[in-house]
Amino acid sequence: MRKLFTDYGIYIPLLLVVTFSITGLIQQGTGHWTHIILTNLLIYGVGAQALGFAFGHLFKADIIAEYIGWPKGNPFQQEVGLANLGIGTLGVCCGWFDNGFWLATIIVFTIFMWGCAVGHILEQIKNRNKERGNAGFVFYWDILMPLVLIIFWFIDSKG
Repeated sequence: MRKLFTDYGIYIPLLLVVTFSITGLIQQGTGHWTHIILTNLLIYGVGAQALGFAFGHLFKADIIAEYIGWPKGNPFQQEVGLANLGIGTLGVCCGWFDNGFWLATIIVFTIFMWGCAVGHILEQIKNRNKERGNAGFVFYWDILMPLVLIIFWFIDSKG
């Protein structure tokens, strides 16, 4: 079970986004489909995902460092963990707040994720680091999730 969670746990928030979005669309109809999907992207895609990353970086730092392909015992783990804790808290709070709060959450998340993506690219080039935690799902998540949030926010704010 531990191996299953270690290998696939990173996908759980994405599964939650899909599951709760489909459920919301069935229950509420498709009239406000972008709002329903954006809500779930923020709560689960940003909130749950970042809180999961926070837990990993703060309490399983050596395992996460190894997964990323970085040395164990590096103090960056605490800083990244606390940044994820703050961003995850913002994402979860999007369940109670909207509009400007959502936009602020998206901006902070985007800056952090795209900054992480640049770091992953540099690590891939400089150190040929192709570990899953540096060049796999996390790397693509860092680039695509903010882009998806921005697109959905603009569509939703026009509606």
